[in-house]
This record gives sequence, C-alpha cells and structure tokens, in this order.
Amino acid sequence: MIDPQQNARVTVSEIAQLAGVSVSAVSNWRKRYADFPAPVEGAAAGDFFALNDVLVWLERRGKKVRAPKPVGLNELLWGVANALRDVGEANESLLLAMLQVLTLWRFSVNRNARAVSGDASAWSRLVAASEDQLPAAWKHAVESLPIGENLAVREVLTIPSVSWRAVRQVLVAVDRLANEGMREASARVFGEAVSLVIAHMQDSQTIRVFGASTPRSLTSLIVQLLSPVRGLVYDPAAGHAMALAEAAREAAGEDIQLVGQEIAEYSWRVGVLHLALCGFEATLNRGNTLLHDAFRGRVADRIILDPPFNIRLTSTDIVFDPRWTYGTSNVADWMWAQHLLHHLAPNGVGLMVVPMGSLSRGGRDAMIRARLVEAGELDAVIALPPGLVAGVNVSTALLLFDRTRAAKRGDVLFVDARQLGMSRRGLTNELTPEAITRIVNAVRAWRSGNPVSEPTFAAVASAPEILGGTEAAWEQETNADLTPSRFIRYAAETDEVDALEQLEEIKATLESSKHALGATVALNSVIDSAVVCLKPAQEDWPAVRLRDVLEERPVAGSRLDPDGGDDERPFVATSFVTGSGGRIDRLPEERTRSKRKVRAARRGDVLLASRGIDGSSRRVSCAVVHIDADLAFSDSLLLLTPRVDLLDADYLRYTLTSGSGVAALAALATGTTIANIRPDSLMELEIRVPPLAAQRQLVASLRAVEHAAEQLGSAADQVSQLFGLLRNAAAVGLLQPSSTQH
Repeated sequence: MIDPQQNARVTVSEIAQLAGVSVSAVSNWRKRYADFPAPVEGAAAGDFFALNDVLVWLERRGKKVRAPKPVGLNELLWGVANALRDVGEANESLLLAMLQVLTLWRFSVNRNARAVSGDASAWSRLVAASEDQLPAAWKHAVESLPIGENLAVREVLTIPSVSWRAVRQVLVAVDRLANEGMREASARVFGEAVSLVIAHMQDSQTIRVFGASTPRSLTSLIVQLLSPVRGLVYDPAAGHAMALAEAAREAAGEDIQLVGQEIAEYSWRVGVLHLALCGFEATLNRGNTLLHDAFRGRVADRIILDPPFNIRLTSTDIVFDPRWTYGTSNVADWMWAQHLLHHLAPNGVGLMVVPMGSLSRGGRDAMIRARLVEAGELDAVIALPPGLVAGVNVSTALLLFDRTRAAKRGDVLFVDARQLGMSRRGLTNELTPEAITRIVNAVRAWRSGNPVSEPTFAAVASAPEILGGTEAAWEQETNADLTPSRFIRYAAETDEVDALEQLEEIKATLESSKHALGATVALNSVIDSAVVCLKPAQEDWPAVRLRDVLEERPVAGSRLDPDGGDDERPFVATSFVTGSGGRIDRLPEERTRSKRKVRAARRGDVLLASRGIDGSSRRVSCAVVHIDADLAFSDSLLLLTPRVDLLDADYLRYTLTSGSGVAALAALATGTTIANIRPDSLMELEIRVPPLAAQRQLVASLRAVEHAAEQLGSAADQVSQLFGLLRNAAAVGLLQPSSTQH
C-alpha cells in the first residue's frame, strides 16, 4: 500500500490515473458501490476526495494501484492557476489571489522560506476551515507569518483579492498538489518557478495579468548589461518586480539592497508578494514616482527603468524640482530619464526602456536630449525589435547611462538590434539568447575601449555629429535625433575574392551567350559593351553618404486628390514607377489638384519607393525622370535630387536597386506592418561614387545591357506565348503535321 501524503486530495481524473482506468469507470464505481469514498466535506462541487480513503478502497476492492505521479513546482503553480480560471472572479484578482495563498503556504510550512520557521498549524487550520470560518483562520495565518518587519507583505495579505469561496478552492488546490519536496525547496528554486509562471501568464494571457511587467527576454538583456549587479538596485517603475527579482539573481550572493516604487496598486501588490516568494528582502513603495519621489536624497548603484510610455504631464504636474536639471517637457519620457540620472551614483549604471519615437521627437524633448548629449551623460542607444511586449506592437530602445566607463569623451554607441527579434505569436517578438549575447558583447567591448567591430550593427558618434554640427541648414531639424539608423553604415560590403569569381562567371556566361545567339549579330556590340562593366576597378572609389551628393533633403510626395485645388499636375503613383523600367519618359494619365504649391519632380530627379521594403524580394522600385514636366508624386515615394557635378541620376538608380543597395535600404527601414524609409536615415546611406565620367560610362554600358535584356525578355515572352498556343492547338486536334518537309 502506498504511504500517502497526509491530507492530500485527488480528483476523479487523478483517481482514474491511479487505477489505470477511464474517468467514466470511476464515475460508474461511485454509482455502483455504496462504500466508495464520499467527497471531502467543503470541497468545491464535491470534486475532491481524500487520497488516503481512495487508496484504502482501491486496495480493498482488489484494484491495481499505480504510484501517484510526483508533482513538481511548475505543476503546483499551474494547478493553482487552473483552479482559479473558472471561479467566476474578476480576472485582475486571480494572479494576486494565487500569490496570496502561495505566500501563506510557503511561509507557514517551508523552513527554507526564512530563517524563522512559520506556524504549520496555522496552514492546517486554514485548509480545514469551512467557508464561514475562513476569515478568522485567514487572519490567524497572516498574523502567524514569520515575515519580521516586512509590513508591506502583511498589508497585501490582509484581505484576499477574491471571494472566500474562491479562496477555499485555491487553498484546496495548493494543499492537494503540494508535497514534501516542495516544502523543502530553496527560496531561489521556488522563486524562479514563481517568476516563470507569472511571465507565462502575462505572455499567454492564461489568466489576464493587469499592470506593467517587463518581458523576460528584455529583462535578461537589461540585467546582463548592468552586470556586475551590486550595491543599491533601484527600479522607479517596478511593475510586478520582474526586473528587480532578476537583478537579485544575477547578483549571486552579493550584498545588495532592492528598492522600488510603483504607481498601480495592483502591480505593487503583485510585486511585493513576488519578491517575498523569491526570498528577497526589498522595499517596494506605492506612489507616483515623478510627482512624489519616495527615495528623495538616495543614490543607487544600479537603476532599471521600464516606465509607461508617452504619459502626458500638465503644467501643475511639472513643478520646480532638482531632478529636472536639463529641462521639462509635457511628455514624461525624458523626465523619467532625468529622474534616473538624479538618483544614479557617481559610479553607477542605469538602463531605461523608451519608445523609439521619443528618440526623435521635437520641441522640449529635443532640447533635453541635446543637453544630455552635451553633458556626456548618455552612453549608448540600442534599438530593439518591435513587439517585445505581448499585444503591444511598439518599437522600443534602451538608453544606457554608464558612469563607470573610463575615458568618457562624450561619444555615444548606437546599436541597431531591430532585426534580432524571434517571432512567437503574431506581432509578438522575443530576444533569443544568441541575440542578447550579441548585443551585450558589442556594448561591453565598446565600454572597454575597443573599436566597433560590426559597422552594420553598431556605430559610435560624437556629440557634434549627434547634434548636427554641419553647415547645411536643411539638416538642422535632425539635431539631437538619437535614432540609431542615423549613424550606422548599412551599405553592404562585397567580398573582393567572391566578386572577382562572380565577374569571371558572368564573363564566361556572356561569351557563351554570344556563341549561342549565333546569327543575332545586332546584339554582339551590346554584349561587348558589357565587358567594360566587368573590368576590375584600378582604384577604390570613395564611399560617401547620400547627404553629401544630394542637392537637398529627400522629400515625400502627397496623396492623390483630383478635386483638391487649382494647381493641377500629372501624378506619379508608386505603381507607375514600378512599371516604368527605371525611366519616366512619358506623362502618367492620373492628375491631381493641390491646394498649395508642393515640390515637383523634374528632369534628372530620382523617385524611390519608400514603403514595403523588407529585403527578402531583393527588389525596390526606383526611376529617373527623363521628361520636361513638373510631376506631382505619391506620399509613398521619396524625391532625390542628385548634385549634377557629383552624381549621375541613373548611376544612383542602379546603385539603389542593386542587391547590396536593396539590403542597405531594408536595414534602414523602420516599422513592422509596413517597412518605411525615413528621409533622415536615407541621407546616412553610404554608396561608392566614382568620378562623374566613369559613372556615365558605367551607366551607358549598364543601360545598353539592360535594354538588350528587355529586348530578349520581350522576344522570349512572345516565343513562350506562341509555344503555349501551338501546344493547346495540338492538344485539341486543331493541328496536324505538314506532308511537306522543309
């Protein structure tokens, strides 16, 4: 006979597993045998039975009994979550109710939860209490907890977040699933299991989790960038305390102190119990951090900040405060950054999550950004994959403030990790361990004084570069724009050996084509002209940024509006550019009427499609205007005006539509639903620019081969169409072989 755990309870399904029969067989036993154990008194819906009584009955009836399957920590926690799902309570109360009951159980019966043992009898009394007796038993259990001066835990536990009926069901589930191994589990093991289940609930919405909680993969990245974790660790927007718990684990025995503040009462309650179940001493205060700083006058060695985004502040919210060293704004994002810096110790490190839009927002935010850069406070900006938070498709970035970095010179590291997200469900992404390692290694190498090793992944910019310290007036609006794509070189580098091999292969293919064409003498000169393009360059053409070879900043067009105003013009849609073969040499049929004068496309201008670029198709729509007309164009097109003394328009088109050009444009694109190219980012794209005469020779050769390819493609299409017609005619009996052989 199995020696069962005292007071353990089982369901009908679990009885079936013990006996190796179906659930319906157990139901029949209950009806057929009068001595079948009755449900435990007070159990919800009579679904639970005393395990000891069931085992005795099975042995008496000669039923073969299987050993009960051991229940692990995850099974315990998910079993409690399942018990909560159908109790009919408000969703936001369920996670908190689970943590409240688990805290009572953990501290009452587990000797490893704290140095002082709890009162195990208080838990037994609580489980045995009827629904009417539960309030008194609950109060006794809370008062008996060995939590010392942790008054926040006692406050959160005072009143359950769900009805006493639901509490009863959760108590039964915990007591039924718990075993001796769980009682002896270390605080670290138990805490990690609790953190994992909370994170899973948040991500999967098994139980709807209200309030803020930093995603697991992002938390892991932040904590690794903070490493080594030491001293006072502070989270001004603590949420469910996921980041504080992970930081404490990373400290691995270091003497640290955890403090935090949270505005939402529900999240604060979850955070308090979460840290308690993890076995971490912490001070977690409730309140509005920006308006009522609970830790005024204290400095922290490590700060983790993942605040709510784009919170609007009123004039009454913004009062004189020593925290606002660099200015004030009616949007909270950069106020949070100043709060972090105000509390950061002279040798501290802080990390903050911000929405991507806050990196380029104008007005007061731009002023604050500029002052932070000038003061040398900002050390790194890391663009993250969009959709890291479940159900929220927002692009985010990390700001690093590192006062431990030696030889700070006012330079800032920019990392573009937007492409490192791994899709989980729809728009939700997560950072893989490999992605986290790549980001952390890049930042650590730079913090150690090493140069950037991946120029298409990271770049360093000085304060003058960031603040737009150039003489071009049309660039001034980019001042203090911290978007990483402004500074990273996305031009794809070509391996020289591979390129030469490809050139030789192309030459051989062209020569074979010449022989194969045979009588097509007219194309021989065209193919010969292609040899000019295949000659290896005798010198390295300089790599320059587009802003240095354009007349003005790229501009987008406007939407088609046939009835807008008096200024009527031919309208170039994106589809017109796509079907133009790279040359706009005729007027489009569509016309638009604008209410105001807008920039028109003229001869020599380049129109580039700016949306839907992902690099996978290796194609991008681009065309050069070759007619004398003022053309209006779509808002999904960007107008580029090359400097006629430096850049040939068709050479620019061929460069942008090449394989490396499309890859570079795709890397510049932002957004997940529709990838867009921002004009400011496009200006930072590097291209190879030979002398103008060489550009024109290359364009002439490329254009000749392109034209020949178009002719051959057209002929091939016609022959293919003829073949299809002949094949179909033969199949239906409309053709027969001629008796005359030619």
